[in-house]
Amino acid sequence: MRVERISLALLLLAVIALPLEAQQRRSNASRYAQRRPQPTRQQQQQQRVNVAARPQRNAPRATEEKVLSTIFSQIVMDGLDNPCGMAIQPKTNHVFIAEGGSGRVGKLHDVPGEYRLDDVIVGFPQEDFREQSDFQIGPLGLAFLDRSTLLVGGGGQGDGEDILSVYRVPHTGKISADDTLQTRGPAQGQAGNLFGIAANESFVYAACNGDETDGFVVKSSLSRGALGELESLTPPGNERYFQGPTSILIGRRGEILVGQMGSFDIPGDSRLVFINARTGQVYLDVPTELNDMVGLAMSPKTGRVYACDFSAASPQEGGLYRLDMKNDAGEWICKPTLLMPLRHPAALAFTEEGELFVATFASHAGSYQGGLLVRIYAESRL
Repeated sequence: MRVERISLALLLLAVIALPLEAQQRRSNASRYAQRRPQPTRQQQQQQRVNVAARPQRNAPRATEEKVLSTIFSQIVMDGLDNPCGMAIQPKTNHVFIAEGGSGRVGKLHDVPGEYRLDDVIVGFPQEDFREQSDFQIGPLGLAFLDRSTLLVGGGGQGDGEDILSVYRVPHTGKISADDTLQTRGPAQGQAGNLFGIAANESFVYAACNGDETDGFVVKSSLSRGALGELESLTPPGNERYFQGPTSILIGRRGEILVGQMGSFDIPGDSRLVFINARTGQVYLDVPTELNDMVGLAMSPKTGRVYACDFSAASPQEGGLYRLDMKNDAGEWICKPTLLMPLRHPAALAFTEEGELFVATFASHAGSYQGGLLVRIYAESRL
């Protein structure tokens, strides 16, 4: 009986303690809220800026409504001066841009409300591209070997003189274009303008051209961070197979994809070429219907391939495209899908998370000046 009385007393005490415990928790929470520092006016303003920078859905156009309505994008900045190449720094996702009109490589200061392109490598030589004074080129293709090592394709010294340069990227500040770790080239013949660069653990590949009817794809072996000499990727007799190659990437199975721009004066003549990296043999060459393809990128999430159509003679037809390969009755065809109209897009690159950046030579709205940098968020269905 005594044990039962004690148990009953303990039960009553527990029931009485429950509301007291809840009241104590509310009191502690109230005191914590009072101690918690409140955001300053500057922090509140920054929060508003961050909210404003969140992705907004593009207003769809009639003919591309099904595609554009799935894209979340942001114009990060304007004022770019002929951006010709782009690369994403490994592990940091920093965006590096080769700006031909200013002869520099810059890094995006990616802070909402403070977007700008900071100098990293300056002083590259420049020239007009194919005697068109509106298109200034200097540094062209970019590719990282690792977080600290950047490859820069030359484009300002004339056909037969452009070189591939290797740089140690500074943590802060800038360096001169002359401060190279290593250089390779010039490439064979009259090849110049190293527009596209791609690299893996063993080789570096570059797409370079001399004029609209001539071009080369070259490679360099890579051993312990050191480059070998530039040599033709394709077997003897096929060195001049390409017409204005301006972009290159390495596929998921190790194949090499090369984008051929073709001629500025001939619409729809850009082609996509597939090369066996081991033998150098071209095993597929398909038209793309694009006017002047000058960039290629592959999504790290889906493996799909995307391209920029510079469309020099018809800027209204330029834009970002997805290139889908289809097998039609045993014949491979390339089907381009317009994702975003852009005026003279020239470079693009994916981050590791799947965000896509695209840079243009010119803007398509009167409120912007110079070239644009556009961010397409990973949530987009491209």
